[in-house]
Amino acid sequence: MTSSGRSVLAPQLPSMSEAGVSGFNLEIWNAMAAPKTMPAPITARLSVLVSEITRSAEIRQKLFAQGWQVVGSAPDGLANRIQSDTAVFGGMIKALELSIQ
Repeated sequence: MTSSGRSVLAPQLPSMSEAGVSGFNLEIWNAMAAPKTMPAPITARLSVLVSEITRSAEIRQKLFAQGWQVVGSAPDGLANRIQSDTAVFGGMIKALELSIQ
């Protein structure tokens, strides 16, 4: 498990930290995004609807069966996640001097 803790999808597998690799946290995630120009009331309504859908037992069960763990957050939480991941992976790309050929 490359996340910071054990996954509910495979609780028998230790996290990277438990396996002795400290400071490693890599999670694959999906999100729903909209243009920044979308009116705030529409963004708020979509956020509520998506949250309701992903909290339903039926959807959670279907996603779990496909290997997904539903976490969910508000638009600000997603923005923070994108900013954090961009900083981490951007730093790696620069440190390793990676480029597209």
